Amino acid sequence: TDLAGGLIYSKATPGAMVFSDAIWDQDYAGNAATADAFDLGRTNDFDGNVTGGTTDQSVVNYCHSLNEGGQQDWRLPTKTELEQAAVHSIAGSPPYLAGVAAHPYWTSSLVGYGGSCTAGNFETIDPTTGAAGYACASGSSWVVCVRGARAAPTKIALVSGPKAVGVGNTQALAQTPLVVAIAEAGGKPVNRSGVTVTLSATSLGALGGTVSATTDRSGRAAFAAFTLDTAGSAQLTVASAGLTPLVQALRVGAFPQTCAVDDAAFQTADGGCKSLASGLVWSAPAGPMTWHDAIWGYNAGTFNDGDPTDADDASRTNDYAGANPGGAADSSTVNYCHQLTEGGKTDWRVPTYAELANVRSAGAATHFGVLPDGFFWSSSHDGCSAVQVLNLLTGDFRGGCGGVGRDGTQYALCVRP
Repeated sequence: TDLAGGLIYSKATPGAMVFSDAIWDQDYAGNAATADAFDLGRTNDFDGNVTGGTTDQSVVNYCHSLNEGGQQDWRLPTKTELEQAAVHSIAGSPPYLAGVAAHPYWTSSLVGYGGSCTAGNFETIDPTTGAAGYACASGSSWVVCVRGARAAPTKIALVSGPKAVGVGNTQALAQTPLVVAIAEAGGKPVNRSGVTVTLSATSLGALGGTVSATTDRSGRAAFAAFTLDTAGSAQLTVASAGLTPLVQALRVGAFPQTCAVDDAAFQTADGGCKSLASGLVWSAPAGPMTWHDAIWGYNAGTFNDGDPTDADDASRTNDYAGANPGGAADSSTVNYCHQLTEGGKTDWRVPTYAELANVRSAGAATHFGVLPDGFFWSSSHDGCSAVQVLNLLTGDFRGGCGGVGRDGTQYALCVRP
């Protein structure tokens, strides 16, 4: 028992095995080991959010099937758990963990996908030194199992969601859906798939669209296409049998990009969320899409003849910062911002990088009702093929000639006037 961490570790395996033989996932077709009382409501033993193609690909489930010391609730440890146990074990004389050797040991924590490793790379820890590494799931590493530090799910918890949406608007929700998770009392997520959760609303109009969802292997469910038909303050309830429901407040406004709060900095007005410092009005986010599909550059007889200049453009013939594309000009007949009609307005354009940076400094992250965590296109460049982009939530910036290419996909946010 690791008294500092409150976890109990098994004897280490005498040899290595592939990751799929160490981990357990009930959703693997043909897996003989299904969830039982020892799993405390879980349907797999992955660490946190199960992403991409991550899956158990074996009917062998070493830790889940282990019966040692009269206990059967064993699982593969997370990177953090095994890392901490290594630190505590190394401090002992002799080391506390029984039978561990100087080898990398599997953890249930995903690094990601890359190169030829289609099965996913997972974190490894050498418990004799604490050295961290990773290995492809198709390779072999040693195994030590753990038990403890888990509780049964008791509630539905909020993962992320919009602060405000427009009446009847699903476009914004597609960018920032309401995401919930099955969780323990303290909020720790529980990987439980196949749970039906339902959405209902009180105190405001009628709820429509998609109001039922099923949890994925991470115990998460997303609502991206529900609608509310009346402006005001709504109380949304997400419920599932046997769990304490989640009650979430949501502001519903007249425009797709409704400010999360109207105050001295921002107001919902003139077709979107308006920055009072600059006077610029911001649309709801869209995408991802290429820069060519976001930007507008009219060149009669060459391309975009279906979207020529109009009364909203005054003397402009493009959305480029300084009227200069810098690198490759718009080469698409799609011109998202120039073609946008939102909040009754039609004079939208792609913002410059300076405008994006200024609205972020003014409080976009807390005032924009819907704002996905990702890069947004600008009309600015560094005189080469790359385009300047900005994450309005984190402030992360990409630019320079080695930056973001125009054929990649990022989010689009339009501005007027």
